[in-house]
Amino acid sequence: MCYAYARQFSQDYGGDFWHWYTQSDGGFFICPQTEKTYRIEVTSNYYQGEMSAQALGLTVSLYALCVLAESGHDFFIESYHRLRGFALAHPEGMAIAGAID
Repeated sequence: MCYAYARQFSQDYGGDFWHWYTQSDGGFFICPQTEKTYRIEVTSNYYQGEMSAQALGLTVSLYALCVLAESGHDFFIESYHRLRGFALAHPEGMAIAGAID
């Protein structure tokens, strides 16, 4: 799901190795393991901008968790909110917020 969102949101994304990160509060996300910067366009939110690989990973992980949270399972809902808090505190938090809004 995350890879599909990366392809959907960035024409620059053509496949990369991804790394899994676990947060101390139990949150988690994946991101491309690269120093690339990606041009991002999320047409449903009218967002356009550039993001680091980590910010792209946070964005697509949040999208995936949001879809999974719609199942109503507390695990996915709590995971989404944990990751959202972490993402908004990220140096690119404003860009991530713009993309997921």
